[in-house]
Amino acid sequence: TGDELPKVTRVANLMAAAVGSSAAESSEFMGQMFGNFRDEADRMGKVQFAEQLADKMAFMRQRFGGEMGVVKDLMEGARGVGTNYGIGMNEQLAVMGELQRTLGTEASGSYEGFLTGAEDGAKKLGMSFKNSAGQMLSMPEILTKLQAKYGDSIAGNVGAQKALDDAFGDSSAVVKQLWGNVDMHIYIHTYYKIYRIPIYILIQNSLQL
Repeated sequence: TGDELPKVTRVANLMAAAVGSSAAESSEFMGQMFGNFRDEADRMGKVQFAEQLADKMAFMRQRFGGEMGVVKDLMEGARGVGTNYGIGMNEQLAVMGELQRTLGTEASGSYEGFLTGAEDGAKKLGMSFKNSAGQMLSMPEILTKLQAKYGDSIAGNVGAQKALDDAFGDSSAVVKQLWGNVDMHIYIHTYYKIYRIPIYILIQNSLQL
């Protein structure tokens, strides 16, 4: 709406200042994310969505060291597959933020490959990654099921690693890298609700992002 546009623009400029990008890059990224998570943005309102996105980006810069351009490329590389499976913005950002630290530019492609092959791979392991409503489980829920079968650690467990490779192919790198990552569950389900630091406070305090 007419009232929302200047407010969203202001938030985009604040995000640019907080993460060290240009106003143009920030606005382009904001537009991309509105497109990727249109239902989420419509549900909460564009201004609130923009504010939450800016907060998340500031946190990701602190936690993962991810530049806005890197996150933008990751989201483009995943080609919207997470959204197609009903996975929210928090989870997608948390998962790809973690994966890019070890998989680099291959993170988004690996994530896309895992999601598209997840259910078939689960069947090979004698389990399902869908809930009673037929929706894809969250990544922490998937990891919990896998860890219940193969243990809290698969380091040195040749049998478990082979089973994962046979089930998910190259995309098994996703679960291998995230295995035992309890922090990711916190990022997805807790941080943005309880420990959320508004972006304007990050700027005012001149935190090193």
